Amino acid sequence: MKHKNFDALSLPGLSEDRKAVFAPGLAILCGVFDALAIKELRLSDGALPRSVLYEMEGRFRHQDIRSRTAQSLANQYNIDREQARRVLETTTQMLEQWQEQNPSWPIRTSRRC
Repeated sequence: MKHKNFDALSLPGLSEDRKAVFAPGLAILCGVFDALAIKELRLSDGALPRSVLYEMEGRFRHQDIRSRTAQSLANQYNIDREQARRVLETTTQMLEQWQEQNPSWPIRTSRRC
């Protein structure tokens, strides 16, 4: 090993506060490469949206990403959940009445609350 401590590391773009986690992170990455027999890593300018990653991981611990996003937005914007529930109930009743009057227009519904 070339360096005896983290302070001796000097890499372009590596900030002082990240030096202490660089070597352990590199060791973990090397272990993952070995365990999965990965021979090459390619850098990409693009990235997958978080929602795609959640969907790929099997609904992120069995929770629907849309539900998690809605809950997160409700918390972030201080949504009155009781009022939102009343609005949902009213619009659901209106939709059901409309469907009874228009049976030739099939609409798939799902409640996610």
